[in-house]
Amino acid sequence: MKKLIAALACAVLPGLASAQAWPDKPVRLVIPFPAGGGADILGRNVGAKLQERLKQPVVIENTPGAGGIVGTQKVATSAADGYTFVMGITNTFAINRTFYEKMPYDPIKDFVGVALLAVSPHILVVHPDTPGRTLPEYVDYVKANKGKLSYASYGNGSTTHLISEMFNEFYRVDLVHVPYKGMPPALTDVMGQRISMLISSSAPAIPLVQGRKLKALAIYGPSRIDALPDVPTTAELGMKDAALTLWYGLFAPAGTPRAIVERMNAEVKAIVADKEVLESLSKAALFPQPMGVDEFNAWVNAEGTRWGQLVKLSGAKAE
Repeated sequence: MKKLIAALACAVLPGLASAQAWPDKPVRLVIPFPAGGGADILGRNVGAKLQERLKQPVVIENTPGAGGIVGTQKVATSAADGYTFVMGITNTFAINRTFYEKMPYDPIKDFVGVALLAVSPHILVVHPDTPGRTLPEYVDYVKANKGKLSYASYGNGSTTHLISEMFNEFYRVDLVHVPYKGMPPALTDVMGQRISMLISSSAPAIPLVQGRKLKALAIYGPSRIDALPDVPTTAELGMKDAALTLWYGLFAPAGTPRAIVERMNAEVKAIVADKEVLESLSKAALFPQPMGVDEFNAWVNAEGTRWGQLVKLSGAKAE
């Protein structure tokens, strides 16, 4: 028995020692989307605060491609030493496992969830000159231009893709899907009137609506938001069960020492509880929802099941 205890101690102590010394070099945070999107805005804000708390540089690395798959896969094959994390969102960790028949990574087996950063509503936006002051009026405009108008998404299998297909189904319209490599170029083409509609993540859309570069017609969330108080929710407009929020979380390669994962979880909780951070996130309609490590991992798994059902209901296909 003594030999067994000694052997176990030898196996555990190196991991504990490395966790206690962590971090002793820069930490990398991969954001698998282009700069300027919601994940990038949130990641950079949290990364700056993490850098202060960890007393080590937090290097932000944008690695876009394939709707977040490229950057996420990169982290899946990285060393599980606590120095590489990835910003995960609804589509990369919940939607993709149903949307694609084959994936280069397994969201559950290849990663450990570290912390939920925030949840956020989607905002349906159009160009300010688009006919219609309200969503019903916009729908009438779409119906009058059958087959001529399109909607943007930030990639196949993204929340914006699925929700827009559900929009088509609900209103019996035929907006054509145009996928983009991230939210910023999609927003640019809506502002340039090359695309008719976009159901955008909140952070990059809000300042454009406030600056009158875009017009918001509906909030896909549980309630109206302070940043755009006059914009109704989908529930107010008769779309039940359409409050489909986008979430952002921090993930690490599977096998990352539990002590490091717990430490990072605690740091994130402290950051999103900070009054200054809360005010900044609120302006972008990003709402923290702190969870422990085990709770977050169970929640991600449940989200995979929930969004998997929505993938099938939406009829969206991988292109």
